[in-house]
Amino acid sequence: MAIIFQTIFVIVMLVLLYRLMIWIVPVLAGIGLGWLAWQNGAGGLVAFGVGVFGGVAAFVLLFATIGSRIPALRWIGTAIYLAPPLWAGAIATRSMAIQTGAEGTFWPLLAGGFGAILFGLMAWVRLPAMMEQLAQFWPQAQPAPTPAAPQPPPRMDEPEPKVVYYQPMPPPRPKLRDGRNDDDRIIDI
Repeated sequence: MAIIFQTIFVIVMLVLLYRLMIWIVPVLAGIGLGWLAWQNGAGGLVAFGVGVFGGVAAFVLLFATIGSRIPALRWIGTAIYLAPPLWAGAIATRSMAIQTGAEGTFWPLLAGGFGAILFGLMAWVRLPAMMEQLAQFWPQAQPAPTPAAPQPPPRMDEPEPKVVYYQPMPPPRPKLRDGRNDDDRIIDI
């Protein structure tokens, strides 16, 4: 019975880890900055404020780099985003392998490597959907206008086309001998 509860607990923790891996970098940055402020003599309220500010700043900086137009910045932001899920997946699956009875050094390391790859791929797949959800809160930059292609200069050996305005002539009206068509009314059928 304990094995069933342990397995359910591990599965719930892995699902929770998968759901919260987007917040790992900002939360750890906020906790680290808050702890650093606390250790250097700031009060509890100031340390909490520094931690919240650091977490929000890390979140904005991380997603600004991921949403950047510069490929190098995008790759750096993606690597920063993917490092904690890789590490957490490796540690979680290695620990789970040891808890379930894997012996020696090879099998837990193999399980950790498999977990790192699995969680890294899950985070990689989740990244575009997450960026799409954040796009409603993050103003997107308008694309730079592309300059119009320059027109080639006109060739000098061809004459310039002339515009001719055409004024149509009134239709011819036949003159009848009996004078029936002398008025200016025209009835076209």
